[in-house]
Amino acid sequence: MNREEYRVQHRFPKSVNPYRQEVLRKLVNDVLRETDDAAERFESFADFCADTGEGRRLRREAERMVEITAEATGHFHSGFKRLHPEIAWRDIYAMRNAISHEYGDIDVKELWETVTLDFPELAAFLREVSIPEAIHPEDY
Repeated sequence: MNREEYRVQHRFPKSVNPYRQEVLRKLVNDVLRETDDAAERFESFADFCADTGEGRRLRREAERMVEITAEATGHFHSGFKRLHPEIAWRDIYAMRNAISHEYGDIDVKELWETVTLDFPELAAFLREVSIPEAIHPEDY
């Protein structure tokens, strides 16, 4: 079934991308691959903040983790995000925008807390959440 047939069958308005469970499942797996071991990857705040090659490498790794996670969650279906307002979806993308566009003006403590506190919580949520078979237009 092509995209237009799916849209018509499930009565999605033309302005709304149809929900597809397999697409959301893949995106969730992409996020989990990035965030699952975040707390273990970044063990020492002092090392993370250090003005050394290793400190810069850790910060770049954390920034890349935020970018990938934000891009993937940015593609989560809007109906799914509305079903789960307990997750700060917009804040995830806002952090990505700050990293991508503020070039070095990133609050290192905020970046640290995102990857060591917020992302493990996001990963736990995504492992536990039930991915619905369908999201209906009224859920938007």
